[in-house]
Amino acid sequence: MRASRVQTHKKRELAETITVLIPLLVIIAASIGLSSCAGFTTSSGQTGNAASSQAQLSANPTSLNFNAVAEGTSSTLTSILTNNRNSNINISEVTVAGAGLTVAGISSGTILTPGQSATVAVTFAPAGAGTLTGASVKISSNAANSPLTIAVQGTGQTGNSVQLSWTPSTTSGVSYDIFRANTSGGYGSTPLNPSPIAATTYVDTSVVSGQTYFYVATAVDGAGSSADSNEVSVTIP
Repeated sequence: MRASRVQTHKKRELAETITVLIPLLVIIAASIGLSSCAGFTTSSGQTGNAASSQAQLSANPTSLNFNAVAEGTSSTLTSILTNNRNSNINISEVTVAGAGLTVAGISSGTILTPGQSATVAVTFAPAGAGTLTGASVKISSNAANSPLTIAVQGTGQTGNSVQLSWTPSTTSGVSYDIFRANTSGGYGSTPLNPSPIAATTYVDTSVVSGQTYFYVATAVDGAGSSADSNEVSVTIP
């Protein structure tokens, strides 16, 4: 287990150390940032025509959804590029479309040999409120299916919100559910998020000033859900 930090911001900062243990499926060290104001930050071979016609570049996943990300914070998701053919793939250009998006892991001049993979890390750091429209990462190469496009979705959030973040699980294929209650331990069976979260952040935007909220997280995979994490709470100023 690793200790993490919790911070609340409203012209002041408070910090306390918490540890999160999710047994059964994974152990997660979770840092849960609590924010009620903007600007919060918490503690992603052959060459020539013959090679081009044979080369095939794939991405897994082919779309990334950041859900809501608080203004002044950032979230990173990844996609794995793989050269599935028996010839080199030469990346000639990486184009990013969407305000607040940046890409790391590959760039112009990257070469993937047959069977080689590379991780594309896409970071969303919204400067204000708004939804990404037509956002994508486009990868041009000598592959037959060039350009390869990774669709990106996300919303920048301002106003009262609670931002949750955690370190990725070491177990592949795991996603997460967040549960909220108005009293300690008073959690129902329906998670706050409408679908399992692939990202390592989540923003709860349905919070009200003066209310205290309690949160736990669970890890989810095909075998089911883990036990609850330890509980954290915040009072919205």
